[in-house]
Amino acid sequence: MNWIMKMFGFGRIGLILWVVLICMPAQTRALSTSAQAGESAAAFYRGKTVEFVVPHTPGGTYDILARLLTPYLAKHLGATVIVRNEAGAGGKVAMNRLAKETSGLSLITSATRTTAIAQVFGDKGVRYDLSKFNWLGRISQQQSLIVVGKKSGYKSIPDIQHAKEVKFAAPTITDGKAIRPLVMGHILGMNVKAVIGYPGSADAILALLKGEVDGLAVTPQEVLSHIDSQDMFPLLVMAQERIKRLPNIPTIYEVKKLSAQEKKIADICISLDAIGRPVYTTPGVPRERVSLLESVLKKILEDPEVVKKTETIGESIDYASGEETAKFINMMLSISGDEKKMFGKLLGVQGY
Repeated sequence: MNWIMKMFGFGRIGLILWVVLICMPAQTRALSTSAQAGESAAAFYRGKTVEFVVPHTPGGTYDILARLLTPYLAKHLGATVIVRNEAGAGGKVAMNRLAKETSGLSLITSATRTTAIAQVFGDKGVRYDLSKFNWLGRISQQQSLIVVGKKSGYKSIPDIQHAKEVKFAAPTITDGKAIRPLVMGHILGMNVKAVIGYPGSADAILALLKGEVDGLAVTPQEVLSHIDSQDMFPLLVMAQERIKRLPNIPTIYEVKKLSAQEKKIADICISLDAIGRPVYTTPGVPRERVSLLESVLKKILEDPEVVKKTETIGESIDYASGEETAKFINMMLSISGDEKKMFGKLLGVQGY
């Protein structure tokens, strides 16, 4: 013992502590380190202000969900959490700003397929890389419904198949609100035109009700009341399965027998919805903060009170972990050159 004390300069108490540490199981030491990291992350958020960014206009489902989750995030983090709507260029304005943030004080929920497609096609306005963001999990899945407005004069698929041109509202050409109608038009032989410039669902729905456009690709819960009042008519579902609330409305796979190429186009389009409604934070955030945020999100989405409140707005919790959500994103970012070329032509994206 004495020679060890002399060699390392330990006192008797120091030696005892050294022996205890060496003898401590590695798993126990790891747990201790993990607990310290978790406490450090928790301490970081206490008393801070966290922004929950929604890169869309107020009133849509992303905005409603963010406001529903905000008080629970505040409670679990011990922080002040505020919703920040930051619409613009299909989400690129917000994403470009957030790409520079590294603290973990910004959470985001958005229609990520739009910003992913913009990145895939090399949109000149993109100054972010989604693969570098930290994915915390998915709130819910999404299904997309194609509807037409009462003022359009159309009520069925045959109606719009015979129309000279059918206009659909969308924020940008790479947004799902443009992609889904264009894919539908390609498969069913319709002359579909995407009218861009409508920043959020609320704006697009109003345009449809006013007769500025003929149709819209939208989540069912956003328009069920308008369907009930017959201000809108559902045509088909851009998904693998029918919508429970609208069991008589067919999917794109049911309206005709699809060729191999048509099925591939439909599959890619619909796979873009697999990400659902994610929650994520910015690049460069310390791992322990990301882990804390992920565990907090999971805990909130398992809360029966949150589940019930979510159902009242027509959503249902379909949680996926941050790791699973990241896989969906990376799959979207790595579509093949042929697939990119095919969609590029369909969307009229320059260079394809």
